[in-house]
Amino acid sequence: MITLGQREIDRYGWRVDAEDPTGTLVEPIDPMTGNRMPARLLIPDPGWNTNQAAETWTPSLDGYEGELRDILEASIGPVLERLRG
Repeated sequence: MITLGQREIDRYGWRVDAEDPTGTLVEPIDPMTGNRMPARLLIPDPGWNTNQAAETWTPSLDGYEGELRDILEASIGPVLERLRG
């Protein structure tokens, strides 16, 4: 994801909305014909429904067994405990 400045917004003729339109009906305009397309709900793709920067990543050792799991628990176990709170 990149940020845009006012210059890019003006250059491409984009509009910046102050309100979140998620869950409302929109009628997209076909860029080739200029015709309105059928209305549909505006919903984000899967994975865009959270702020990933605000989410805490917590790794899991569930997929590891035996000696490798023991080594991982010894080396990063304390860190995992702090992450889990």
